[in-house]
Amino acid sequence: QFVPVHYLSLYNAANAYIKSADVAVSTARHEFYGLSMLEASTCGAFPITPKRLSYPELFPSECMYTTERALVKKLRHFVRYVCNIF
Repeated sequence: QFVPVHYLSLYNAANAYIKSADVAVSTARHEFYGLSMLEASTCGAFPITPKRLSYPELFPSECMYTTERALVKKLRHFVRYVCNIF
């Protein structure tokens, strides 16, 4: 289930979703420090981020994508091999 956390109005509701997440994806074009992705990864979610902004300083290259196609490939890999869904 994909849940856009930025639409959740209550902090506790957002926090519960973050703690239950297996993966967190950022498609940010502007991000000052990457706090939301740091928070998600601290709660146990695998971060998938664009290879730009502050993310290369925060996460290893295995967590990054450079194109939309690469993002889809990383998500498919995560679902197939990490979550064992397909």
